[in-house]
Amino acid sequence: MRVEMWSDLICPWCYLGSTRLHRALQQFPDADFDVVYRSYRLNPSLSREPELDMADYMTRRYHLTRERAELGHRRLEALAAREGLHYRMDLMRPVDTLDGHRVLQLARSRGVQVAVKQRFMAGVLGEGAVISDHDTLVRLAAEAGLDPDDTRKTLASDAFLADVERDEADGRRHRLQSVPFFVFGGTDRLADAASVDELARAVRRNLS
Repeated sequence: MRVEMWSDLICPWCYLGSTRLHRALQQFPDADFDVVYRSYRLNPSLSREPELDMADYMTRRYHLTRERAELGHRRLEALAAREGLHYRMDLMRPVDTLDGHRVLQLARSRGVQVAVKQRFMAGVLGEGAVISDHDTLVRLAAEAGLDPDDTRKTLASDAFLADVERDEADGRRHRLQSVPFFVFGGTDRLADAASVDELARAVRRNLS
């Protein structure tokens, strides 16, 4: 069964959603899943340069006070810790994620997309990795099993740009309002960072 997840690389809820998804899938050891990460940039107008920290970004985008943004980040860090994830929201730098998504498309063509996706998210959310930086993309992707030369060639071209744009167009056709956004078996949709139980129920519906 195909499981598709639209997400962005600077979305804290997407790493939670991905982690919960794989825990849900582990409840079905006899099933065969094709997990596909689909590209969706939350803010394509962001610069490739890390101009703001995450708290400043939240204050400008959502008109919050910095104190409220930082409180929300501490709550996210605590929630992530309960899932076994390490978040450092104070280190995170929101940037344009187009090149990261192109590398993820390359990773899918090489059969290592899940591993590369998880490594990218851990880097962005836990280590302050700037996911628009090409050297960083090459390093993180290599740590997850993607050939560095393949990554460099992709980044030096416009390879997989059309794939990213197709994914984003498909997301709009699903009337996607936020990410993460899941589609099970091509039609069964589930929005937001659902719980492991909710994700498992969606899987079960589509396996029966």
